[in-house]
Amino acid sequence: MFSSFALSSVVVLSAFSGVALATSSDPDTVVKDIQGTWVLGCKSYEPSASWPPDESRSAKWTYTFVGDQFKWLEEEFSDSECKKPLMNQTIEGTFQIGEAIASMDNVFAFDMLKVRDTYTLMDPTKRVYDYCRGSDYVLTGTSACDYDNTYQIVKVSGNNLRFGYLTDAHGGETPANRPLYLSTRTFTRP
Repeated sequence: MFSSFALSSVVVLSAFSGVALATSSDPDTVVKDIQGTWVLGCKSYEPSASWPPDESRSAKWTYTFVGDQFKWLEEEFSDSECKKPLMNQTIEGTFQIGEAIASMDNVFAFDMLKVRDTYTLMDPTKRVYDYCRGSDYVLTGTSACDYDNTYQIVKVSGNNLRFGYLTDAHGGETPANRPLYLSTRTFTRP
């Protein structure tokens, strides 16, 4: 399960709030530090598989951790300002924190297990792919599917949470192809 060794936590005093923020240094501490809700506000993007093509999109993300359970909600919008709801994606399952990644400071293995993915179309006037059934199908209503385990990396540093940057070569399908770098997306506590 978790490593039997325990490293001491480093405590950082925030200059802005005066609140002591723990920086994780062992798997058990990461499990405690990650608990609660984390958000990433509205981000505009041009999806590579949008439908119709070249439509502007945006999204908001919320992660919630309770015990060993996680829930990830992506709210996708059909405009660049997160005002016109398009589709929600919910990913739920269990997680476990593994060993520290030797090549990165305070970064740990993060395994998502027993994953269930649910897509819900919010605007029936729009056409998007049904990712559970495949790119030949249009999402209507709700579609759900189970996925294999996903092997990620995570860093909790005070009120900041970051995951690994997934690539084709390091997409997290096995422990051996976990991401090699952290994403620049930083989730914060609301």
